[in-house]
Amino acid sequence: GTTYMSENVRLLLGYEPQDFLDNPRFWSDRLHAEDAPRVFADLSGISEKGHCQLEYRFLHADGSYRWMSDMVNLKVDGKGQHREIAGSWIDVTAEHEAKERDQRYAAILKTTFDAVHVTDFEGGVREWSEGAERLFGYTEQEIIGKDAASFYADGVDAYGALRKEMCEAILKGGKWRGDEVVYRHKDGAPRTCRAIAFML
Repeated sequence: GTTYMSENVRLLLGYEPQDFLDNPRFWSDRLHAEDAPRVFADLSGISEKGHCQLEYRFLHADGSYRWMSDMVNLKVDGKGQHREIAGSWIDVTAEHEAKERDQRYAAILKTTFDAVHVTDFEGGVREWSEGAERLFGYTEQEIIGKDAASFYADGVDAYGALRKEMCEAILKGGKWRGDEVVYRHKDGAPRTCRAIAFML
């Protein structure tokens, strides 16, 4: 069972340190069921390596699960005998949620039929969906890093004015909408589109 738990566990997970000391299964019972087998398997090899880095979901006192990064070290005495296992926690929930959002976004970008492209603040194309390739004719390899003005039918100057209008509308109301925006296909033919722009 646990022999020591720091006071900051209250802020981290909402529990009292004594909760871990009074119940030998308090930690293991609050591991997420999908993560527990992997965690126990990794811990089983700690006697050989002396340490391991774990990431798992742990039940917070409020009923939600938090992703925890747990650096675990095996402590030994002067005779080399195993004495205890010490772990230190960091809440990495935000990083995992951001990664999951990115994965969902990437899946949407890949499968949507709509033409979706993402630019940076200078107008450089950073993401390019398969729908955009179908509509404009440029492959992802051809367009990534290029200025979005390169496929705007009215040229760089006109696109600069349009982009200024987009940015002002997004900063004011969260999005911009253009009912008839004319882009140019790779083959030179114009494509009139209904466009929506917003900040990620």
